[in-house]
Amino acid sequence: MLYYLFQFRHRVGLENSLWTSIFGFVAGASGVAITVLAVFVILIANIPLDLDASAERSSIMTTLVIAHIPLMLVEGVFTAMIVRFLQKVKPELLPEKVR
Repeated sequence: MLYYLFQFRHRVGLENSLWTSIFGFVAGASGVAITVLAVFVILIANIPLDLDASAERSSIMTTLVIAHIPLMLVEGVFTAMIVRFLQKVKPELLPEKVR
């Protein structure tokens, strides 16, 4: 799914190195975000009835979602740096337009 998000840059005509890095950042950060969202939904859906649901939701929100925001940023920056490096060193490794 994130591969197609990265490839979306071809459809909108933004194929220079800056936009490729930006789309790499978004794809890298989105991978962590989707994973956190999936774990959040699973944890919220499985809260036992004998626990205080509002307290559990707030603790899950703070420890899981908010704590992963810096990780999303680091993953996005790292992915953008890798994409930028591949563009300079071996651009044929970056996929061309999706057919």
